[in-house]
Parts: sequence; C-alpha cells; structure tokens
Amino acid sequence: GNTDAYPFSLLANNADFIKGYPNGIVDVPKQSGCLVYLTANQAIPAATTTQTLFDGKVFDIQNEYDNVTNFRWTATEPGRYKATSLLTYTAVPSAQNYYQSYILKNGVSLFQRFNSSPTGYYFSQLITGDVVLVAGDYLQSQVFNFEANSIWSGTHLSFFSVEKIA
Repeated sequence: GNTDAYPFSLLANNADFIKGYPNGIVDVPKQSGCLVYLTANQAIPAATTTQTLFDGKVFDIQNEYDNVTNFRWTATEPGRYKATSLLTYTAVPSAQNYYQSYILKNGVSLFQRFNSSPTGYYFSQLITGDVVLVAGDYLQSQVFNFEANSIWSGTHLSFFSVEKIA
C-alpha cells in the first residue's frame, strides 16, 4: 500500500483548528483545558469543609476557570474531561490526623481521597478521574481535615487541572 503520509491542518478563522501529523498524532489547539494553582499558602481550619481557592493560572485555553469569585471550572461544551487535583500540606502537626480531599461536580462529591500522615511529615494527596459533562456543569476542589493545617502554594505543589479528552 501507499506509505506516503502528509501533515494536514484544518483552519477556522485563519487559525489551526485541527492539525494532524504522519505519525498519527492530532493536535486540537483550542481544546478546553486549564491548570490553576495557589499563589499563597491556604489555611485550612479544623473540622470544616473548605473550598480550595486556586487563584493563579498557568493556562486556561477557553477561559472556563473562575479564579476570582467561585474558584471553579465550568464546561462550555459537552464531552469527556479529565480532572486532577494535587494538594500538598505543610508539616502535619499531630499523629494520625485524617485528611480528605474531593473533586466535586456541580457541588456533589465525584472523586475523593482519604489519608492520614505521621507527625512532622509533608504530605500530598492526588486525585484524578474522567467525567462526562454537559455545558454548564462545573468542577471544583474541596478539603476537610480533622485538624488545622495549610496547603502549600506553587504550580508544582498544589494545583487543579481539567482537560477535555473526548
């Protein structure tokens, strides 16, 4: 058979809409996605469900993340999305403290993680999962700890990301 393969590009408004390569990789440069993070450590009070206030943006391709008022990502198009939350806590003050983190869809827990950590250690919780959304559905991150602590800031320590995958 013919083994010739050529890159292709589909344009919309004189910009790449879809780009294909001979090796089968396809780019969709305007696909929904965001990576947000804490610009300062966030204090988490004891025994209180607390929304994580990711206020810094590395990228937000379709401007779907509100980093000022609601601190949540809202889908503008239906599809399958991958959501990820990484939270890194400062040193744990006492032994066997339980930490819970959640990714919520429309205010209801969708994915969750429960951990405990020994005294004095830094500790991270990672949650990731795929979810089908319709336009207007939103995703956000929350925590609940049995004792007060703080979540560390920084793009590599505590972040929330959403990417459209189908």
